[in-house]
Amino acid sequence: MKRIRFFSGMLASVLCAACLAGGMTGCVPEHPDDPAGDNGDTAGEAGILNNLVKNFWQSDKMYEESVLFVAQTDAQGNVVSAPQAKLLFPAEEILELKQYRPDSDEPVVYAEGEDFTCSGNTLAAIGTLQEVSGETVFSGRIPYVTDKALTGEMSFPGVPDSKTVPSKQTPGLYLPFTEGTGIVAMQCTVSYRHAGTWSGTVPACYADGALKKTVEKLKNGDPVELFVWGDSISTGANSSSVLNMAPHLPTWPELLSENLSSWFGAEVRLTNKAVGGWSSDNGVAGG
Repeated sequence: MKRIRFFSGMLASVLCAACLAGGMTGCVPEHPDDPAGDNGDTAGEAGILNNLVKNFWQSDKMYEESVLFVAQTDAQGNVVSAPQAKLLFPAEEILELKQYRPDSDEPVVYAEGEDFTCSGNTLAAIGTLQEVSGETVFSGRIPYVTDKALTGEMSFPGVPDSKTVPSKQTPGLYLPFTEGTGIVAMQCTVSYRHAGTWSGTVPACYADGALKKTVEKLKNGDPVELFVWGDSISTGANSSSVLNMAPHLPTWPELLSENLSSWFGAEVRLTNKAVGGWSSDNGVAGG
């Protein structure tokens, strides 16, 4: 049986997942239809899983990109402009902007022109500035946080203690952190079409043809074992299935193994030994 080992930090986990589930074309260029290629939209649960592991750097469509609307404030913490969110690519067409909430399995869907506008890669919430208890806030349908909430200068909505993770770059500032729905519930997801070009990092195996034997085993229907070491991201912390909130998607190791198994018709056995708080040093030391 073929065993694949992954140790992942926050970025590494995303790239490794894309490398195997999203990089089969690069590892096996002759394979015409890969599990991460833009093979068109598929209905139902299988379609959702397929869309989430597509090579976003190759596609002209982004699925469920997470964004956080942030409002700029003055020195006193008063909101001075409409909250904005940035997309990876300049959007040509917004397909859907929605928000998942812990109290409902039905997402809140926001309408372009009524709840938000889009210009290039910038989304802006529609609403008004209002005075509430001596402070200026923004009133609109889309949830937002302030720029100072991101640095610990103001409280982050739904996060009891915003000063648990000190910033390494700027002494006196903090990064909001919580294991729970607090931060997740403030985010929205965006699906859109674009004509942009990705100039960032691409998984190494996508370019150098690594994992060729593994792909051959999958294509032959042979069983493959997927072994994961990693940190809290790989344990599934704050994923919707672990938080028991919509859309109840699997953790990324489960998403990876399920997609590979479904696409190739091969058994993919997942062993996840990730531990929250681990770093690359733990992986090098063998745990």
